Amino acid sequence: MEDLARTVAERVVGLPDRSDEPGGPLVDWYEHLIDELPISVFVKDLDGRYLVVNKRFVEAFTSVVPVSRDELVGRTDYDFLPATDAEVYEHKDRLVIEGHEFRDLEEQLVRPDGTTEFYRTTKLALRDEAGRPHGLVGFSVEVSE
Repeated sequence: MEDLARTVAERVVGLPDRSDEPGGPLVDWYEHLIDELPISVFVKDLDGRYLVVNKRFVEAFTSVVPVSRDELVGRTDYDFLPATDAEVYEHKDRLVIEGHEFRDLEEQLVRPDGTTEFYRTTKLALRDEAGRPHGLVGFSVEVSE
């Protein structure tokens, strides 16, 4: 999974901003590609706003909070999750942006009915050609038994 994470992270760096290039052929191709992956994929900017989420990510997220992809994009975890949960994700994201990489990090999603789903997550910083961070990409696989 680490090789896949690094490859996709390297490719996503050059994607145009969704709001500036909607419906562009390259953006459409990448969105279709990540939608077909059997893992959850998300990209956030430096402020924690979701820029890209794939179909699997939306499915997992909506098991906790009913929300569409369009409602997720451009918003942060604070818009949907309890503050204590959002703070945990934000802290991990900040560490990634500061240069730490999380691989095989176990994360939990607690559904409204009280059941818990477990995910193995990898998070990597997205950096420009000068090495400055401009966001992060995450990949998650459900590992609940």
